[in-house]
Amino acid sequence: MKKLLTFALTVAFCAKAFPQAKQVPYSSTFYQDGDWTVVNTVEGTSTWEDNDYSRDFKGTGFTVGKEYHYDRKNPADDWLISPAIRLQGGKEYKVSFWLDAGQSENIRLCWSQSGAVEALSAEGSVLYDFDFVDWGWQRVSKVIVPPADGDYHFGFHAYSEADQNNIEITGFELKENSFVPAAPTNLAVVPDVNEGVMAVVSWALPTKDNDGADMPEGATFDKVEVFRDGILVQTLAGDAVSFTDTEALGLTVGKHIYGVSVTVNGIEGAKAEIQSRHIGPLPTCTLPWTAGIGQLTAEDFETYYAVIKGDKSQTSGSRGWALKSGCIQFYPRRWDRQDDWLIMPKVRFEKAGVYRLRTIAEFNETTDRPCIEVWKGTGKSIDQMTEKLGAFTSLPQTKSDVYVAFEITEPGEYNLALHAAVEEPETSKYLKFHEFFLEEANALPLGVNDLIISVEGGCVKLMWTAPEAYNTGKKLEFITKIEIYRNNKLVNAVIDNVVPGAAMEYIDTPETGGVFTYKVIPYVGEFVPDSEPLAVSTSWIGDKLQHLPYDLNFADGADVSIVRELWNIRNNDNDSYKWSVDDSGFTLSLDEDGGKADDMLVSPPFSLVQGEYDIILSVKGGESDFPLTVGFMVEGTDTISNPQSVILNGKNTYADYEATAKVDVPAVEIQDGMRSQEEIRGSLIIFADGIYDWDPYNVIIQRVAISPKNQDPGPGVGIEAVETAGNDEKRYFDLNGFEVARPQKGTIYIVRAPEGRVLKEVF
Repeated sequence: MKKLLTFALTVAFCAKAFPQAKQVPYSSTFYQDGDWTVVNTVEGTSTWEDNDYSRDFKGTGFTVGKEYHYDRKNPADDWLISPAIRLQGGKEYKVSFWLDAGQSENIRLCWSQSGAVEALSAEGSVLYDFDFVDWGWQRVSKVIVPPADGDYHFGFHAYSEADQNNIEITGFELKENSFVPAAPTNLAVVPDVNEGVMAVVSWALPTKDNDGADMPEGATFDKVEVFRDGILVQTLAGDAVSFTDTEALGLTVGKHIYGVSVTVNGIEGAKAEIQSRHIGPLPTCTLPWTAGIGQLTAEDFETYYAVIKGDKSQTSGSRGWALKSGCIQFYPRRWDRQDDWLIMPKVRFEKAGVYRLRTIAEFNETTDRPCIEVWKGTGKSIDQMTEKLGAFTSLPQTKSDVYVAFEITEPGEYNLALHAAVEEPETSKYLKFHEFFLEEANALPLGVNDLIISVEGGCVKLMWTAPEAYNTGKKLEFITKIEIYRNNKLVNAVIDNVVPGAAMEYIDTPETGGVFTYKVIPYVGEFVPDSEPLAVSTSWIGDKLQHLPYDLNFADGADVSIVRELWNIRNNDNDSYKWSVDDSGFTLSLDEDGGKADDMLVSPPFSLVQGEYDIILSVKGGESDFPLTVGFMVEGTDTISNPQSVILNGKNTYADYEATAKVDVPAVEIQDGMRSQEEIRGSLIIFADGIYDWDPYNVIIQRVAISPKNQDPGPGVGIEAVETAGNDEKRYFDLNGFEVARPQKGTIYIVRAPEGRVLKEVF
């Protein structure tokens, strides 16, 4: 009984120590495969590990495998050794697997009848030593012939230098060799550029078999077969690499699936297949035409558009015309000469007339000016482009409409093309075309050129050159009239002696003071330019006197350019911290380290009389208790009359601050308690002259409002009055008895006429 037990244990041990050899065909992913042995010759360093990150194996058909993870300090000397596999001597076998590694990695496949590292490392054991050129998965195959019957082991040996990259393997397969040629590569179909019913099919002959192994020595390429839609079209010699399909061979208009296979040593290989683009005439587009660029696929773009590099083009690689990110782009290279064409689909023009190619475009560049010419032709080749129609020479920085207008003299079917034509572009930024529209239009005159303005006294002199062409480039025969606008109001129309291309001038005399903007618009019949007309503006012309009540509110869109003309800034201490004006209001910048302000805002002049005036300032910023001094300064003086202090709360939110400014003007007694006084001119002063601590908010004044302080004293107070006539001869007095030269609407006055007095009334 004891002997029997010993024998049983011996059998069990031998079975475990010497497992039965694997049979062919054999396969493994290496992942969690206990039959494969990992040998790490340097203990504690990186070695082969299981990898189930499926993304790493994309393109192989597998989701798991093995990975050698690089070691930052130590070179690789790590083995992944197969179990024993039974092979027959003299028979051909094929060993295949998937491999991915970088250029700096080193890995070889060895074989031996022993699974020991020493045997696998012996001279003559290397089946393949891999020299990687590019990243990416490769299907690797090798045909082997064992020298004798027996059990064989295969070992993957990673031997890279330290701090390189990872090596990934999967899909190991060993089977008897049966040669089948691989499919041809680089299969392509190019339809006729002139839309004939013809296409050129091209390919590269295979250099491997269907498993990725090299072709057998002395392989004979017997024939190449070309299929269209699954039907054999042509049988060619074994060395053929192209075929021209035609209508005579049964080719029809539309898309087709082409297949090509190669027969080698009498064995037909795998078939490569590809679907062509549209072959033959494309449907002609009708007007109005919209390109629909946002919906174009890459195939649609290649079908309906032709991208051609001219002889002078220096664009290369991904540069040039392309469909990207939902728009058609031209991507130049700085300093490279441009001679690059984008030819559009054919369009039918039913009648002669004026048309325009409109686009939504953008060119995010300020220093360079592109030149994208627009051409007309009869086909999709450069030689067929026969007439230049115009050019986009100034594309907008943000998405905007631009167009080129042109004239069609002969109805017909034409292709339009965009031609990038710059000798030495200064930018490498994209030109983006988001949409194209082709539509009928009218011939419109161009706008005037070189509008110039000069001011002499209160007169404004405008000078310009009349346009001499339509937007199509055709010469103008006449100009009906030229209208002159001041602040968007028509002030005159010049009708006589308007000659295209002639120098012209006009003198305008504004009735009141102000800043004036002028535009000049030519007419040809009822048509005017559709481009924004040139506009020129004056500085302030005339008296800057403003009327009360006065309300300047930047929150309501005050015209900053006019404010700058009317208001003055005094930087008394000549430092860098002073008042400025922009869309937000008057801003006083303050030193973050603290300091003293000594800066004035001076309003335009007002006509003032004896009395009090309400001042409202909407202000934010400063610091707590920071003062602003307000009051009027009479013309000819340099002091503020009756200055009032406005104390800011130091918060960075707007708050209204009120003050009362008093004006003293000597009065002259007239009669019956009435007094007359001369009006004086004076400006409101806002004076920042306070001391502030560190890190204050800048002071911003958003609103300045000024109004006379009028209060009705009530019954029995002031001057008695009786009704009278003679409205045109009325004289107005405020409730304190002072005569008012310019009554303000909505204000209560005492009114006197030669026949007597009238009751208080609202003007």
